[in-house]
Amino acid sequence: METPAQKPKPLIAEKKKKQKVSQSAISKEDPRLKASKTQKTSPSTNLKINTLKPFLKETESMNTATYNDIVDMLVDNYVQTKLTTRQSEAYKAIYSSQFDML
Repeated sequence: METPAQKPKPLIAEKKKKQKVSQSAISKEDPRLKASKTQKTSPSTNLKINTLKPFLKETESMNTATYNDIVDMLVDNYVQTKLTTRQSEAYKAIYSSQFDML
């Protein structure tokens, strides 16, 4: 059985497309946002996250709030409230560049 050869996509075009996509425009189907590694968390940390779920207003609109969703909300909240404007901008720039490399 022979399979037709696929044409390789130009890397330059892919990089330009990635650069144009903003963080808010990235869909939830993006494989970079899916959990792919097993993380070890202590029972205490799991208990804290599960106890915190009812107090998070953002999770009320979700059908099921996953561990990743809650951690994502907590990180975003921390960046917005605890970091200075300069630190927040630096964090967002570093995160964006690292996210593009995934």
